[in-house]
Amino acid sequence: SGTSYVTKKVSSFYGAHLPNDLMKDKLDNIGGHYESNAISSLNESILQSLNSSWYDTKIHSKESQLKAYKNYKTILSETLENSFPNKNKIVIKDPRLTKLYYLWEACLIDNGYSIDIISITRAPSQIIPSLIKRDGFSKIYAELLTFSYHLSLLDISNVFHKKLMHEIC
Repeated sequence: SGTSYVTKKVSSFYGAHLPNDLMKDKLDNIGGHYESNAISSLNESILQSLNSSWYDTKIHSKESQLKAYKNYKTILSETLENSFPNKNKIVIKDPRLTKLYYLWEACLIDNGYSIDIISITRAPSQIIPSLIKRDGFSKIYAELLTFSYHLSLLDISNVFHKKLMHEIC
């Protein structure tokens, strides 16, 4: 997909490392996803512990994510180290990060990383038909799911907008 292509180019441009356990190519993305198998699986497990999943429209509060972080802190750090051994500049791509941003922010900071976000999004007009075809969702559910991810992204963007404005002023 376009997001995978941009992820690969961003990694190359910034000299940042992709995970060493990349997802395999699939029919819906023959060029590869550039996502970590372990991080993706762990994110899904964390979402399940929150009575959720990648295909849930629920938006998780910062407080609920940080509470989950306390329970997953060790395995998050281990997964990060296993996916990026001895790397100090990394690229993590997983749509679930949008739903678990505050949890990963805490993990990355605790593990000595500074965070720069590059948001790579596709137009809803591209996402929705893909969800319908690939996952069998109804059109309305695919729209709601897409909307929930965009709302989560707006929340994250608000955090970084405030940080940017603080640094400028």
